Amino acid sequence: LITINMQTLLDMQTLLGAPSLVFPRCAGTGVQAGLVPALPCIGAAAHSSCGSTWTARLTDDIRFCRPVVLAIFVGMAAGVRRSTRRRCLALRAVENAVAVAARSLPSTSGVVKRRVAIEVGIFGTPFRSKLSRNIGFMIHEALMRTGVVPAGQKAILQLPEKVAIGAHVRSTWVATSTLVLSASSIGADGSCKGLAAGLTHFLPEGVRPFQVVVLPEENPGEPELDFCEMCTAMEYRYYVPEAALGNDKDPGVEGRFRDELQRFVGTHCFANFSQLDRNDKLQKKLTASEKGNMWRDAFSAHVKHRAASISPGPRIGPRIPGVVRRMTTCKVRSIEVVRELVEGEGGVVLLSVRIVAEGFLDSMVRLLVGSAAGVATGLVDAADLDEALLAEAVVDISEFAAPIKGLLLYAQHFDRERSSSWDSPPSTGTNEFFQKVLLPAVRKDWNNDLSLNLQARGSESVAAQLVRRGWGKADWESG
Repeated sequence: LITINMQTLLDMQTLLGAPSLVFPRCAGTGVQAGLVPALPCIGAAAHSSCGSTWTARLTDDIRFCRPVVLAIFVGMAAGVRRSTRRRCLALRAVENAVAVAARSLPSTSGVVKRRVAIEVGIFGTPFRSKLSRNIGFMIHEALMRTGVVPAGQKAILQLPEKVAIGAHVRSTWVATSTLVLSASSIGADGSCKGLAAGLTHFLPEGVRPFQVVVLPEENPGEPELDFCEMCTAMEYRYYVPEAALGNDKDPGVEGRFRDELQRFVGTHCFANFSQLDRNDKLQKKLTASEKGNMWRDAFSAHVKHRAASISPGPRIGPRIPGVVRRMTTCKVRSIEVVRELVEGEGGVVLLSVRIVAEGFLDSMVRLLVGSAAGVATGLVDAADLDEALLAEAVVDISEFAAPIKGLLLYAQHFDRERSSSWDSPPSTGTNEFFQKVLLPAVRKDWNNDLSLNLQARGSESVAAQLVRRGWGKADWESG
């Protein structure tokens, strides 16, 4: 800690010949920002007990932002010091002010504008609240606060797949729009260790940026690398203990579970195996027309009624229109079930359901695993799953979604032909993170509760409901 007074700051500013920046009072936070001289460091400060003295902590955590960086000196009113919540708001305002100031500085020599790719791992347990933000938002906010985003712009991110909030992630890549970086901060191998350190500082504790690499520059006239197109498939894993399936009571349940999972391999419409209300692209498409809005309301009413009612009634809902079928059709390349021994006290065997697919829908993995377990344990008829997979009509199987605690995004598969100018570098630290942090966390969560919480709602089979309504395949094809 370095303690200096305001006159010293003004003297330093005069000696350095540096310009001053003045930030207005931050409304609602009790923070008054003063003069900001340009100094070779960034400081976060708190007002001391003496009104004329400022205590500043100088750090080089964000050296990579610009050759010229700032010191922010902030005075907090007595009310701020007494309120933890207001103090947090005040410190957030200071950090945002630092980012704004860094982005507003004029360009200097040694600065380059490049896109980067960020490899991230996530310990999902702390983010299972309804108020949790998705990974894209958190990375965007961290980039803005580090000051590498050009002034007046936002960080546009390319995420090959939306990661489920609360799921563990061993490794996922995120590409950014053009950032402003110091040339000296880019290593010979294209890595940006300084930016990685800065993201580590600003991201929540459960989010780990393993590496940041600069993407190759595009030749004039060539389109920029599109990570969404380059990523042709992803691998999700769902971990479930044998005891959760009741394997100790019925030795044949594991074999039936494996067999039921194979029905999902291939290209199918997975509308009934996803949460359609969380599919942003689909919702936007439906709300663009009157018929789409009517179907959306009918679907939502059917699902909400079954979830809230004591006697939920039939699973069958409105017919699924063509636009929904097209936008929820995916190809599952493979599904395999592997036994894995998770190290720890006593050790435990988990069944690892490994699903590789070209595109995943929201809650798709959990519904595939949960519904297959429901058939294997006799909670639902296999014919009902056939009707749900046929997707002629809405078949509500939402009660068979397996818990989020077993879900893990393992890896992404990039097409080398589509990404000939960039090849993902070897992961650094992802396997250690997976073995020492994620798997023990999964095991601990299952130890606390071994139940899959699968509860069948409704007794009449889907086939019987379709016959009763007079809906057949010929009906659907003609309509």
